Amino acid sequence: MSDDFITIIKSASPPRVCKSYRLDADGRVTKTAVAHVTEGTARTVVVPDADALVALLRQVTEREDEVICPGVFEYAGADPFRMVSEKRLFEMLGKKGDVPGGVQFVNSERVAARLKRGIAPSSWMLIDADNPPGMPEDWQAMPLADRLERLEAVVPGISTCERVELRGSSSRVVNGSGNPGPATHAWVHVSDASKIEMMRNSVHVAAVNAGLSFPSPHRSRTEPGREIGHGWRSLIDFSVWVTGRLVFCARPEACGEGMSVTDADVRIVNRGGGVLDISGIKLPDAQALDKYRKRTGARLRIERDGDRITATNEGDLTWETEIESRGAVKTLREWVAEMNPGDKLRCETPFRESRSEAAVLRQTAHGPVLFDAGTEITYRIHPADDAANKSKAKPDLLINGADLTETAKALGKLLSAQPHLFDRAGPVRVACDASAETMIVERLTPVGVINEAHAASRPYRVKVLRNGAEEDVYSTLPKDVAALYLDDRNAWGLRPLDGITSAPLLRDDGTIHAVEGYDPATRMWCRNVPVVDVPERPTRGEAEAALLRLRKHWRTFPFADSERVAVPGGGEPVVDTSKPPGMDESTFLVALLTAVCRPSLGLSVAVLVRAAEMSGAATGKGLLIRSMCAVAYGAQPAAVTAGSAVEEMEKRIAAVLVEARSAVILDNVNGAALKSDLLASALTERPAEMRVLGKSEMLKLNATTFISVTGNGVLLSEDLVRRFVVIELDAKTENPEAREFEGDFLAETMAARQVLLRDALTIWRWGRAQGRGLPRGKAASNFVQWERWCRDPLLALGCRDAMDRVAETKARDPERQRIEEFFAEWWMEIGPRPVLAADIMAHQSVRAVVDPIGRGQQYLVKVLGSKEGTIAGGFKLVRSKGGGTWGKSRYSLQWVGDGDPPPRERRM
Repeated sequence: MSDDFITIIKSASPPRVCKSYRLDADGRVTKTAVAHVTEGTARTVVVPDADALVALLRQVTEREDEVICPGVFEYAGADPFRMVSEKRLFEMLGKKGDVPGGVQFVNSERVAARLKRGIAPSSWMLIDADNPPGMPEDWQAMPLADRLERLEAVVPGISTCERVELRGSSSRVVNGSGNPGPATHAWVHVSDASKIEMMRNSVHVAAVNAGLSFPSPHRSRTEPGREIGHGWRSLIDFSVWVTGRLVFCARPEACGEGMSVTDADVRIVNRGGGVLDISGIKLPDAQALDKYRKRTGARLRIERDGDRITATNEGDLTWETEIESRGAVKTLREWVAEMNPGDKLRCETPFRESRSEAAVLRQTAHGPVLFDAGTEITYRIHPADDAANKSKAKPDLLINGADLTETAKALGKLLSAQPHLFDRAGPVRVACDASAETMIVERLTPVGVINEAHAASRPYRVKVLRNGAEEDVYSTLPKDVAALYLDDRNAWGLRPLDGITSAPLLRDDGTIHAVEGYDPATRMWCRNVPVVDVPERPTRGEAEAALLRLRKHWRTFPFADSERVAVPGGGEPVVDTSKPPGMDESTFLVALLTAVCRPSLGLSVAVLVRAAEMSGAATGKGLLIRSMCAVAYGAQPAAVTAGSAVEEMEKRIAAVLVEARSAVILDNVNGAALKSDLLASALTERPAEMRVLGKSEMLKLNATTFISVTGNGVLLSEDLVRRFVVIELDAKTENPEAREFEGDFLAETMAARQVLLRDALTIWRWGRAQGRGLPRGKAASNFVQWERWCRDPLLALGCRDAMDRVAETKARDPERQRIEEFFAEWWMEIGPRPVLAADIMAHQSVRAVVDPIGRGQQYLVKVLGSKEGTIAGGFKLVRSKGGGTWGKSRYSLQWVGDGDPPPRERRM
């Protein structure tokens, strides 16, 4: 046949596409899968018969980096081509409008995105016998052959034609002395590849009508466990017959004691049975569709549009259907209220498990329409449901001109019920920052209050007519009402909000919560939080294995004090993970756990990644921080620069903290001593006080943002030393930018987020299980919870104590060095006797240290007053107040260091 083609994609991002299996604490096998390939190399393979397919499958099922795409890309030819995401190809082409399908030439390179419009279907069709939720138990126990026999009623010949069977990933994993599972995948050769799309829709309807389907429940994304609808599934998965779908059948990974992986057992069944003849497949007729409607409650319309088959579903989509877009989960009713006719919203499909935003919601003149690109079904509201919705008008809000305060209070009751409005030192709303593809907090202004009021109600006035009659007239809410609302804290009634996160929420007892929406216990808004499979009671061996995997993932970074080894085949040396972590690598691992735990920590240290001032550029400082955030939050941190003054820097940081972003990176603070009262307060006080950008207003906020700083030659001032952990990078070369690395590390990290996050949480949970048996490191003042959650588990696993560097960091502080020099010179010139400020001014060598530009005695008095009680270099500055109202203070140095004070030398 002319369509006997299959495309093989070798993935580069992620580098591995195999499913990972492990044992939890109860001995159950759990699975982690990869859903996407964002970068790779594709090649087209001719597969003329079953024997050729067997040979191909035996090759792919023993690799960890290849996936199958049944079909052939337009203009593919015989040569390999590069695979990228649709977004990346759009950027490469620099064109407006839709990205073209098939292989494109970009700067003499052959490149393609996996777009259905550019892929011709293969005559090789996959059969996937999975067990979705809700499947009857006797069906779950059916082997593949029995399932195909049952489906003969709707697909004649499907059980007797020649097929190539193999074990799916789950069947290949053997736990202990058990046996491998049966075949769950099969490939059949069909007579006409162009009819597979028609067959998918036709067989779905026929299976429902023949009693060969069942309702599979859909679960709420905001209330785990609650059923919010269902879809109809059958003995096999018909959705895999969509052109361009990837088939993941790589050799799985078994990560548990006693677990092993067997081969896929690829073999031919019914040899000589011929192809599956689907030439007689037709679209369902009106009678079949009416029967389908009576069984499912959904009205389905299937039509031919040229070479395309279009399917429209009315009934499954309701006004209360939950839809997720960029981490925010709202009902269809709530999304539509924010849209205008013609607007589009990229979102997750609500009718199947998917995390790829493969659906588009459009607001049309005839109502909302949702298109699922994965199944090519268009969903519309059932007319009866649409009519019921129109009868549910928004509540009226009376604008009482005689007493606008009453209107403000009534408005407060309405707004307090809105799910996206909160109290964060004033009314705020959770909104999407499209530029950063993340959620942020926006403070409500009077105009914002007016917008929210009209979204939640219909404000109106009572107009008195000339004849004395009254008439209700809908009107714009006055700004005075919005101002009164904002000024009356008692009118808000809003839930408190501390932050926004995409990381799982953690509890001190070791429990992990994948929450969507608002979590009252932590006062956090959670978006797109992954469900991570972490052992209930990790062993030390599992924690050590998790630590080693983390170290190997980040081994290419030049941690300054780490031992490094050459890479076979050349390339840059990497960290020797056979040796215990050095101080810098240990501090990085602590920082990674800090990022993961930050939303659940009351207080936490910040992270500084620095390198040498002259040769520290391009050592990977920013990349290291961004990769941590990719694991913790699945997103990048907000990036700000220091600016030309401390005040400017603090305004920028305050803006990010007020917006409750998950993470912030103060980037490229080069050759400076970092000093910030705002940072010091945000890291050690809860709530912390900060100024609103552009205003004199002060807010008290609980900051949950993960704070990081990068720079070359950057130093920490005294007040920040104990609030930061410091990572030193040193590429040990004069030109770090000349180093070469393969792949896109950040994209690879993002693709492996599930696995890396699981490893980090395994270490954390193991530490929580140790209780008081967990060894303690050096005290970190305000950060007791951080010590026990993030630092001490890694100490117990052989890492260095990040707090050991505090003394070294203090010694680098230029302000501290200046005070130590001031005290030392004072001691040599004046000794321990109490003196007036004027006496100190008389000693030029002492004055020159503290006031080198000669600002005068008043400046010296100010310095002495601010340093009262300071201990530096073994000396303590003591002030003795003078008697009476106008008595002058005297100052002296007391030796409080170890041993005797240094001898005073006679000055010549």
